[in-house]
Amino acid sequence: MGPNGSHGVSRRCYRKETLTVFHIRYAGRTFEIKPKVFDLSLKASDREIMDRVADWLGVPEGKLSNYVIDRRPSGQVVVRPEAIFG
Repeated sequence: MGPNGSHGVSRRCYRKETLTVFHIRYAGRTFEIKPKVFDLSLKASDREIMDRVADWLGVPEGKLSNYVIDRRPSGQVVVRPEAIFG
């Protein structure tokens, strides 16, 4: 055991360098879309992502105005309605 109580194993949070999947929550349904469907990378802007998602869903982009994009360290991108509390 090391001086800080560890067993010599470093626990670091690594960020993936590649996009693994898009999770989309829309109208009570959840979709998992492979990145090649949208032809986007992790460097895509929120605008580019929302544009592709709206096209894929067949809805005007305005229907997604209350949606947020959550970029996870795992390489997943989650598109979901904004959480409202209270």
